[in-house]
Amino acid sequence: MPYTDVPVIPIVSATYKNRRRSNLIKWLMREGDLTVQETADRIGTTKEYLNNKLVRDSFSIEDILRVSKAANKSVFIVDNETGKAMRLT
Repeated sequence: MPYTDVPVIPIVSATYKNRRRSNLIKWLMREGDLTVQETADRIGTTKEYLNNKLVRDSFSIEDILRVSKAANKSVFIVDNETGKAMRLT
């Protein structure tokens, strides 16, 4: 079943290479109505550590998955040819 009704934000691809992952984290926090402190608490880290990662743009895929779960959002891998998707969170 193609996921055409959800926004697709590629995080690992040639088209994403110049975009900051921290922007995706900020978007997830906004959409989840979370502050940096609330996000840090939910993912089990400190506000200072999360702020440093935002400044350095040093988020791994695992970090993105943890923040998406904290924000009550889902992450999918979508096959660009078929539109089939697998939910990660």
